[in-house]
Amino acid sequence: MRTLIIDSNIPELCPYHEYYKEILGNNHDEIDVISWDRSAKLKDASNTSTFCYSVPSSENEPMFKKFFAYMKFSKYVINILIQNNYDLIIVCGLQNAYFLRFLLQSTFKNRYILDIRDYSPLYPLIKYKLDRIVNEARLNVISSYGYLKWLPSHNYTISHNVSNKLIEANWNDNCQKHVGNPIRVLTLGSLREFDQHKKLLESLGRSNDFTLIFAGDGIARIPLQDYAKAKKLKAQFSGWYNKEDEVGIAFSCDIINILLDPNYVGKTTPIANRLYTALICNKAVMVNPESIHAEFVDKYQIGIIIGSKDSIEEKVRNYFARYDPELYRKGRNDFLRKIYNENSAFQLALARIKYDELV
Repeated sequence: MRTLIIDSNIPELCPYHEYYKEILGNNHDEIDVISWDRSAKLKDASNTSTFCYSVPSSENEPMFKKFFAYMKFSKYVINILIQNNYDLIIVCGLQNAYFLRFLLQSTFKNRYILDIRDYSPLYPLIKYKLDRIVNEARLNVISSYGYLKWLPSHNYTISHNVSNKLIEANWNDNCQKHVGNPIRVLTLGSLREFDQHKKLLESLGRSNDFTLIFAGDGIARIPLQDYAKAKKLKAQFSGWYNKEDEVGIAFSCDIINILLDPNYVGKTTPIANRLYTALICNKAVMVNPESIHAEFVDKYQIGIIIGSKDSIEEKVRNYFARYDPELYRKGRNDFLRKIYNENSAFQLALARIKYDELV
């Protein structure tokens, strides 16, 4: 079976491609990838993509520019689809499915998988066309339960942004029994939000009882560094890191920050990759009540929920003063087991597609 993955990012930033390759790529079945290399700062995607669309595009572009950028990318994809004969295509992202919808409906009905792992800023413009796209897909995949709040009503399969192999390799549940002084607070991954991180800096950056670590890059990193320097706030900014180093970085902290913009649905409904990293590394998390993470923290007792009017310092101090490692361990294990089982159901669904005759 010849399969094509279509994604408007580079594969290095899309580890979920491997979930498809692991199942659909067995027995030397051919899997091609179309990617979009948006920035000269990223790695050359041609090493891991069959087709690479190398056209710059900034995440800060106005909406109308994003709309036309995706339209041009879709034309590039359509030309490849016309010139090749694929049995199954995997369309990653609602915006890509929208611009490819006519070809999906005319040629690939019941022969495409729709994979949704983010909220698209174009969603308000394209949502009225999504019902048919979802209904005519062979399989609809989401990475977060939160998307059910705004997606069309349908059956969806969960595929988490963490692999079962990684869960198996890090199942060790020897969680930290105590926390040292200073308490090490880690913000991990893309640094895009200035205001939320500024609040964290102001809350903890003057105390010798805390060490703030920002590992990662993004549009907010330099402004945050400048702000910390100007206000004489203590924080470490380590910059870009390789994905394979992420677990090692997380192991060195006491708690992982997942405080996000509470007013944007694109931040409150996805499950942040930082949450999976925290679970893998036996680390607590700090989250805001508006996000889907608050549901998990409340149910599984894996961290702190901090409201906009709460004192971050007081909340963190109180949490670790009363920290119960056995309570954390049980909740963490229960949550990881749920994630593992849902990933297994996704893998089974892919296996059925692989071995069933495509209609």
